[in-house]
Amino acid sequence: MKRTLLFILLALASMTGAAEDSIAAWRFAYEYRCEKMTKESDLQYLEVAQKGLTAHFYSIAQKEFERVSEMAKQTDNLALAISKITSAKKGEAWEVFWNIPSAGNLTFVASSPSKMQFTEDYQKPEWTLKDETREILGYVCKRAEADFRGRHWTAWYAEELPLPFGPWELGALPGLVLEANGDSLLSFKLVGAENVNVEPFKIDKKYIKTTRKEYNHHLRLGDADRISYLRDFGGFGNVKVLDKDGNELKKLKPKFRIYLEKLEGDKDEKPEE
Repeated sequence: MKRTLLFILLALASMTGAAEDSIAAWRFAYEYRCEKMTKESDLQYLEVAQKGLTAHFYSIAQKEFERVSEMAKQTDNLALAISKITSAKKGEAWEVFWNIPSAGNLTFVASSPSKMQFTEDYQKPEWTLKDETREILGYVCKRAEADFRGRHWTAWYAEELPLPFGPWELGALPGLVLEANGDSLLSFKLVGAENVNVEPFKIDKKYIKTTRKEYNHHLRLGDADRISYLRDFGGFGNVKVLDKDGNELKKLKPKFRIYLEKLEGDKDEKPEE
């Protein structure tokens, strides 16, 4: 793996230019886990443009889910559309764009509970650099710690990979973040890397512009009462949810979620049934 990552960073000098409708990028694949919510991991990509130091972080499963959903909407076979959508695996329904639209900006895009986006100056975690080292994928990594967005994060970064990025919003270290752990509940782990040509990083213009505060508010509203949220904010004023016997459900059980950004009042323990 170390040889692979080193090749990726050295390849810039020898790579031919990307096609006009694409850009050359380094793609780093991370596994994201929250075992209190699910035993499955979510595969997420950090793609870093080799020119301009812009980056894009997203869930590949969620991208595929959204692609399948759009295709399903184009069929006249309602049963087939529902089958395709319900069988597709979902991932984390948010993306992060670094240095977009301008240097120093961070743009956060979410497709759930509503299509929303906000752009703000990137708030760097206030890292404390430690002397402790550890080998990860053949690299000597150094430890850093920070209290960031309501959680205590431990990150391991490789100075041999001099990119100031990492998963989610965990960047601004002297090297690429290979692993990160938040409150021993949430974890990101680098599992692969490759050179790729990708479409230029861009943000869907259909997303509603909002603020971080409003996004967090909507996310928790949707988790607390999905039916009411769809009626009030999702454009489904007459939506009805039925149980297996055809009876209308007035309210669904609140969704338990351990949030990456922990706010006052958020609980990390699932309520008793």
